[in-house]
Amino acid sequence: MTTITLGPRSDLCYGRTGSTKTSQVGHLAEYIEEKYGKKTRLLSADPGGWQPIKHLEDAGLVEPFHLTLMNKYPLETITRIAQGYWPADPADPNSKLLKPSEQKGAADIGAYAFEGLSSFSILIMSNLLGRQDIHIPETPKESFVKDLELRWGFSGRAHYGFIQQRIYEIVTMTNHLPVHKVLWTAHETDAQDNSKRQIYGPAIIGVALTAACGAWFGAMAHLMTINVNAEVTDPVDKTKKVKIIRKQPVMWLREHIDPDDPYKTPYLAKSRGPMMFHAEWPDFMEPDIAAFYRKLDEQGDRAVKQVRERQALRTKVAS
Repeated sequence: MTTITLGPRSDLCYGRTGSTKTSQVGHLAEYIEEKYGKKTRLLSADPGGWQPIKHLEDAGLVEPFHLTLMNKYPLETITRIAQGYWPADPADPNSKLLKPSEQKGAADIGAYAFEGLSSFSILIMSNLLGRQDIHIPETPKESFVKDLELRWGFSGRAHYGFIQQRIYEIVTMTNHLPVHKVLWTAHETDAQDNSKRQIYGPAIIGVALTAACGAWFGAMAHLMTINVNAEVTDPVDKTKKVKIIRKQPVMWLREHIDPDDPYKTPYLAKSRGPMMFHAEWPDFMEPDIAAFYRKLDEQGDRAVKQVRERQALRTKVAS
């Protein structure tokens, strides 16, 4: 039996739509099944769903639960799932949430994936604005629009601060789920760091936490498409070749700058492995979080071996 290590274990992949964020959940699930023989749970609030990895759901590697506006209390649901709860019926958006001790298959879960920082924030905001049983400070009670039966509220500054604090707490909770890996995804946005430097990073509602949230995670990978020159068969005249620029997805592991960006705005990223092997990580690699984890495993084994060899040598010298 493989022991689950103590301590924070959440990582983050962020990028624009189409940059393979959802596919990373699939790579994670394959890695977890291959190494530990366990399943991956997916909590998703992305309206587009998880079609790229639907085959893994059908094969039993991924257990998904989709949060939508039909969920009455999305904030509590997300918080509870971050604590290890899971719906009794994932097909029901308002299903009863079971404690880990009440779940039959809890021991078969090796990882959690959360899609994602951006979508959860927006979903919680929509829920708060549509409710009449609460009042957020700094938001006038009369600040809403009402048609015949439907009512829409207006957001205030306090809404953003409230949601940002809750998202921080939720990520912190997931750091300690009793599984081997936790993977978050997020969309991409521009913001400023503490020194007022313009940056690109993960999108959380508002921009106040974009620069700070990297400290919440171990690794933070930026998913991005780069231009690659290619020659392909002309779809109209099969006897001819045409030159195209193909968008190739890659996964960045270090802070980097798009060479085509005239403003040279950096994108945040970090690998976070054993300290003696930091230089081994490439600037970017194939967009496959499983390949990243396999390399991290190999580095971890080597790091432990080096430490033990030094210990053995010191013991030999001392004797």
